[in-house]
Amino acid sequence: MTLVLLSLAATLLSDPSTIVREGSSPQLAIDSRGTIRMIFGRKDTIFAVTSRDGGQRFGPATTVGILPGMHLGSTRGPTIASSRSRSVVVAVDTGGNITTFQLDHARDRWTKHGTSLNDVPRSAPEGLATVAATASDEFHAVWLDLREGRQNQIYVGRIALDGATRVPNRRVYASPDGHVCECCRPSIATNGRHVAVMFRNWLAGARDMYLVTSTDGGRSFSAATKLGEGTWKLDACPMDGGSVAIDSRGVATTVWRREMTVYQARAGERETRIGEGRAPMIASGGSATYIVRQDGQSIKLTSSTGAAETIVGEGRHPQVLALADGRAFVAWEKAGQVHYQLFSPLAPGVR
Repeated sequence: MTLVLLSLAATLLSDPSTIVREGSSPQLAIDSRGTIRMIFGRKDTIFAVTSRDGGQRFGPATTVGILPGMHLGSTRGPTIASSRSRSVVVAVDTGGNITTFQLDHARDRWTKHGTSLNDVPRSAPEGLATVAATASDEFHAVWLDLREGRQNQIYVGRIALDGATRVPNRRVYASPDGHVCECCRPSIATNGRHVAVMFRNWLAGARDMYLVTSTDGGRSFSAATKLGEGTWKLDACPMDGGSVAIDSRGVATTVWRREMTVYQARAGERETRIGEGRAPMIASGGSATYIVRQDGQSIKLTSSTGAAETIVGEGRHPQVLALADGRAFVAWEKAGQVHYQLFSPLAPGVR
């Protein structure tokens, strides 16, 4: 059954638009204990803040690591995922090497892995990568890689937590027209042994979204399936890769932009229009699925709970988490500062 995302009425649970500190490109992760970790960048430094009370308060910022020449901004920048006992940050430098950092939750200390994630040096100069985790401490990443003929294709890799073992990378898609969309970040989601990867393709001048899936922990992947019913002919790059979530049955739900409209879709099913905008992100957890998107300067939140749409604030590059108690945690960037807000859904029609 297709998940139709309705709108959401919400109450603020903290002061409006709480500012973490100066920085850009916030990214979010939540572990099985409900601990929220938010990372963001400033020049060559990655920072992290942690909340152990469901996003109401965050502790002081700590340094994840320093990466000279780090990609940051315009959908490029470090990303984070959390498992039961660890968190991993993936960051890419302008030389095209992918660096990973690991947090042991028990020790509460970040360490830098000694080997690059991409097993061919300098193969990821676009700096577009995403990471996801399973509860059992498996981490998977996806990125744009041009090791073959200097053309960007979709590669994935598992992250060895010992920091030294190199796990061979795997190409999961190569466009027959030479390359995929060259500046849209691919996305990845995991749930148990299920892995879903979504990316924007480039076929006959069309920049449509495609999905590949795995049922064996990323060892093999299905053929690519186009998402949505329409097509987007565009002689430019939209720099907008969308987002994917996957449930325990391995069913992937995706959100993405075509022209100036955001859609939700599952492979083989009809698309659902969410609204005007760009840069959509999706998160599922507890009793709700949330989608956040940028519409002009407004950050808008919708949900599967069935109430009216909420304007979160103003800014860009929104991120969202669906908390176990049904609330939504949203972060975004505005004027060089990282903002966040916590929302609780109300019943349909309640204002």
